[in-house]
Amino acid sequence: MNLNEIVILTIAVLYKEAYSIAIKNEIETRLARNVSMDAMHTALVRMEEKGYIKSFSGETNEDRMGRPIR
Repeated sequence: MNLNEIVILTIAVLYKEAYSIAIKNEIETRLARNVSMDAMHTALVRMEEKGYIKSFSGETNEDRMGRPIR
């Protein structure tokens, strides 16, 4: 199974909590497989460009220094 397939399935499991770090942590926990943030972002951007997934900005918070979760 390639990273794109794993990411899509993980997004389906996490649903509204599926942001990049949560996806990365879920993959690493369930599959005992290390995933770099670069590979994760590349996969997410590529899948969004193809129309497989859609991102949106969430609310800002202090933990993220006022930046929204995407």
